Amino acid sequence: MTPSRAAARPASRATGRRGPHLGPVPITPLSVLVVLLVLGAPALMLYAIGAVKDEGQVTLLEVGSIGLAIGFALWALASLRAMWRAAANARSGRAMVFAIIGGLAGIGAIGSIAMTFVLVLLWGS
Repeated sequence: MTPSRAAARPASRATGRRGPHLGPVPITPLSVLVVLLVLGAPALMLYAIGAVKDEGQVTLLEVGSIGLAIGFALWALASLRAMWRAAANARSGRAMVFAIIGGLAGIGAIGSIAMTFVLVLLWGS
């Protein structure tokens, strides 16, 4: 293959990547869902705090905290998968970074679940 033909190839074929990417991160349905949940749930909660002033406020806060917990849990599971793959390829530094990110996401999921339980108890009283 001549150099001119290799330069004419699209970048995704030359690197072996498939699908759309945002830098090195592939855009998948799971990544879009996680971003929507992790950014949309706090937006819903801020809306409930700022705009809703009736009994539906606590319900919206509960839904937002459940969505946040699901988003953080999915993020933790995705980090676990990425950590496993990095460790299998003998990339220990990368695996450690994914372990820290996944651990922090797991803590966020547990905190969101605890917040949901507190809001349920508040709503019931």
